[in-house]
Amino acid sequence: MKINIIYIIGVFIIFISCIEEAKHNEEYTNHQMVVNSFITAGENVVVSLYQNKPINSQYDPLLKKMANVVLYENDIEMETLTPFIIYNYNYDTGSQIEKTDSTYKYISQKTEIKAGNSYKIVIDCEGYETVTAETTIPFPVLVTAFDSLTENKERNSHQYAEYNYRLSFTDPVKQSNYYRVVVVESEARKSAFVFETDTLNFIDISLFPRNVDVSSTDPILSNKNKDANSYVFGELENKYKIFSDEMIDGKHYDLNIVADFTSSFFHNKEEIDYEAGEFSMVKVILQSLSADMYYYLRSIEAQEYSDNMIFTEPVPIYSNVDNGFGVFGGYSNSEIEIIYGQYPKEGVRYLTWKDISNLFEQ
Repeated sequence: MKINIIYIIGVFIIFISCIEEAKHNEEYTNHQMVVNSFITAGENVVVSLYQNKPINSQYDPLLKKMANVVLYENDIEMETLTPFIIYNYNYDTGSQIEKTDSTYKYISQKTEIKAGNSYKIVIDCEGYETVTAETTIPFPVLVTAFDSLTENKERNSHQYAEYNYRLSFTDPVKQSNYYRVVVVESEARKSAFVFETDTLNFIDISLFPRNVDVSSTDPILSNKNKDANSYVFGELENKYKIFSDEMIDGKHYDLNIVADFTSSFFHNKEEIDYEAGEFSMVKVILQSLSADMYYYLRSIEAQEYSDNMIFTEPVPIYSNVDNGFGVFGGYSNSEIEIIYGQYPKEGVRYLTWKDISNLFEQ
């Protein structure tokens, strides 16, 4: 027995002595650029640039050098994007603002993005290959009818309101269409501004939107492709609420969703002081997505789902960027706006912080 134990230990020592840590020489690492940009009609083009993480290297996502980002519309050069200006408050002087140009975010200044047009970006940066990406802005698919129903419910002895929405639309025929359902909320709340001895009371209507969690049992938003993981860990939740027109090609459809405002950043609607003029603005949005944006979002969720799954191969993230990684996608919105409360309300002063800034300058 002792001989066998000594023999096993000896073999083990020989085995581990043959293991050598693989050293990775970063001089031979292929650094590539990562692009992230979703564009839509009527808004500026914003392109965010990062760098990939080489194997066994320390991850530093930001580019160290300025890039040259050129925007094309239908293969016609439109403009060179401007670096985003970063404002840094200088605590040493107490008030001075330092401005620096970003090396990772670039914005268009004069191009009017239009649905139906194709857009391309060409990016040059020292140390990287020239990167290109192209997408087409889809036309919006209009919501032709909209219904909302608020139901008072109880969960664990807690009373809450459930907000149900139904969107009706008609899918265009003879083309592949991709969609996403988004609900955003912004709230106008009481605020006050003190200037010397005067206090200005007002309702702040700066209205910064926040995404609201959406759930649905609608079959068009469920995952119909089951695998072994589905029966053990559950199906993909479709957290981005995306879908194609595979089931509804060219048909009229009523889509039902539930918005969960209790999990959003804002307070519950029951806490809003409607009498004082506070209100909540909700936008229910049917987005028409480019194929690039649809497949990118779908691949992200599939990868997150497959992580550590014993029955699933790793899922690569979709990319339409040549000589790099990432996505350049487009979308169009069809929006329904709902106001909970009364706006405007007689006798109530409504201001934004920009209005306050103008009053302060005066």
